[in-house]
Amino acid sequence: MNISISLKRISALALAIALFLPLIKLKVEKMPYMDFSAYNFAVQTSPGIKGEWMGTMIMTLIYDFAFLWPLALVVVSKAWPALRRKRAVLMAELALSASSGFILTVFFFNGHELRYGLYIAAAAVTAYFIAVAYKLAAWTRRT
Repeated sequence: MNISISLKRISALALAIALFLPLIKLKVEKMPYMDFSAYNFAVQTSPGIKGEWMGTMIMTLIYDFAFLWPLALVVVSKAWPALRRKRAVLMAELALSASSGFILTVFFFNGHELRYGLYIAAAAVTAYFIAVAYKLAAWTRRT
């Protein structure tokens, strides 16, 4: 098996697992510091009025997308192996991994005390990006 495919599968699994691990320690009103997963962070920092359902759901979907798209793409590429050879899919993977890194950076790396789940997520996104960039560079060299 190709090393970039293995690295992408491992990174996708690590990123999906990191979704359920504590990401940051955040001070909340009336509570001491506590650990937050992506869902808890979305609930606490959703825009609009406190308890606004739609804002919470949109933020939760953004966080879930940033963590779960690699796993979905790995499953789809396993079902249809021809997708691995498409340049457009590689470019989309590169853009999506960069957007996941951006979401992690903007929403979580802004002055909060970081927890181990965020380090795992950042390492997984970086490894996925490197695997896709390596595959794209090798494919471009061949053509």
